[in-house]
Amino acid sequence: MRKFTLAFALSIIATCTFAQLVNDGATITIKNGAVLYVESDVTNNGAGIISIEGTGVLEVQGHLTNNATLTMQPDSKLKFSGAGNSNFNSNGAIIKDLEIAKNNGTVTLLDTVTVDSLVNFTSATSSKLLIANKYLILGSGASISGFDADEYVVTTGSGVIQKNFANGVYTNQAFTFPVGDATNYSPLSSTFSGTATSANLKSKVNNVVHPSKPADATDFIARYWEIDATGFTGYTNTLTGTYASGDVTGTAAKVKGAVYDITPEWSYTAAATNGTSTVTGITDDAIADFTGTNFFGKANLKLFLTGPFNAAADTMRTNLNLLTGVNILGKFAVNSPYTDAAAAVVDSAFFPQHPKIVDWVKLEVFPSGTTNFATSNAISKVSALLLSTGEIVSPSYTSLPRIKDGDVNSIVKLVHRNHLPIRTISTIPLDQVSPALVDFTTGTSTFFNNASGNNPMKLINTKNTLWEGNVNSIKNSDAASINANVDHSVNVLDLGLTKTNTTATALNIYSIFDVNLDKNKNVLDFGTVKSATTITKTADL
Repeated sequence: MRKFTLAFALSIIATCTFAQLVNDGATITIKNGAVLYVESDVTNNGAGIISIEGTGVLEVQGHLTNNATLTMQPDSKLKFSGAGNSNFNSNGAIIKDLEIAKNNGTVTLLDTVTVDSLVNFTSATSSKLLIANKYLILGSGASISGFDADEYVVTTGSGVIQKNFANGVYTNQAFTFPVGDATNYSPLSSTFSGTATSANLKSKVNNVVHPSKPADATDFIARYWEIDATGFTGYTNTLTGTYASGDVTGTAAKVKGAVYDITPEWSYTAAATNGTSTVTGITDDAIADFTGTNFFGKANLKLFLTGPFNAAADTMRTNLNLLTGVNILGKFAVNSPYTDAAAAVVDSAFFPQHPKIVDWVKLEVFPSGTTNFATSNAISKVSALLLSTGEIVSPSYTSLPRIKDGDVNSIVKLVHRNHLPIRTISTIPLDQVSPALVDFTTGTSTFFNNASGNNPMKLINTKNTLWEGNVNSIKNSDAASINANVDHSVNVLDLGLTKTNTTATALNIYSIFDVNLDKNKNVLDFGTVKSATTITKTADL
């Protein structure tokens, strides 16, 4: 091995070339404008000093092992070039400009590297920076440029890119983490706001399915980004992640931005997708993971049905809860009657254990701009349970209805098996964490009114209730199958069907024709429908 001990400065000669350089204690000064070009490895040992001044450049084609002192002035550069792979051990040196210009090769960090000014990818071929289990720290004035589909930072270990920020207030500050795995470039762009005090953002990408993916997610990507914020107050961050074409399970158009935090819970604020390669979302969590799954949201709704409504108490009767059994033929339905919605089944003891349950209802979800609210146009449908006080809960009873594959802001239509449906006047946010209450029972600001002359909801005392009597709203019943056309109106057809099916009184049943939900199918129901059909009412949708 040839060893060079240099006590001179590279100042007159613009470029000096070495096959290999081992410095065992000398001072090597690369002056302003000079280039020290090493075709193989550079090793700096003991009391050795390598000092790069001004616009000086140290260009290395092999490994750079700094076991001593490496100093750089502003505008100076450390450059990795050549066809082979390189390793870099900085020994804590602060790098001003770091240029990655490998020819189908890589540079691997062997320790944490701090760059004060610029990381620049300049190769015409593949040239990647592998950080393995180390940090690549970018100072508050540092940036990254030149990254593309084959020039980026590979984060296949535990290492991250850390971007530091100067103290101050940031509004929609953009920064892109040019990360990827060994073969796929999958950058994460962030646009954050907040007040920074010794602040930084850290990020990396993992090319696997998130370990806590929602169990019922059927459309998702096998990739997630970690994004952690330190030293911010009032922090929010809009994230857009680019994934590889092979990452998608299911339908790409259903995959939307999903944030997972340490609570732990999933949130879908501003969740979006372009259906081909990116997902978008917002987080205000200091520690979060970001990926793409089906959208999951929640709706907080309150509703009264006319049939079972008790105006004196502002509640609905729960007579059906006195029934037990497992089917729709003469017993309380433990299966939701809405067979087109997500499966919802409870055991026969469930209803007596929760005596406030009135009946099943269905939520149909439509995107903004929808003009035809036929059931077939819904982007999501879910069965839920209506309580006597008007609240609507999920079949678990412990949470609000959970909606899969809606939009962040959606129009919601509420359906009951023998009442007219109603919908929200416009989109409402389906917040996964704490959605605001949409109360259909008071006022007129929550539900759509087509100004046809009949009120969209029936007013009883001071409360809005769903119009009763739409007995052919679904195509099944406890009778011998009506098979009537599904419609959204209360008219003579409903009256005729009810009369035919209430001629013989049937007690203790779960029936479409039990319009007042008292668990009996009889003349009272016929009277209720007759009263409702005297004005022939069509749902305002």
